[in-house]
Amino acid sequence: EPYYLVRVKLTEKGLKRLGDRKLQPGMPAEVLINAGERTMLQYLLKPASSVFIKSMIEE
Repeated sequence: EPYYLVRVKLTEKGLKRLGDRKLQPGMPAEVLINAGERTMLQYLLKPASSVFIKSMIEE
């Protein structure tokens, strides 16, 4: 899986959900990034198209 360096800003609601826990730089986080929308057909064909593209690469 690819990794990205991002800067995350919590909302006031998100900060309240932390309760007594403290955030520190470098802590791991799971963040959902909306990278656009896909049609159902694109979603279903992605695995097959990825395999096809990789099969065409000469090593």
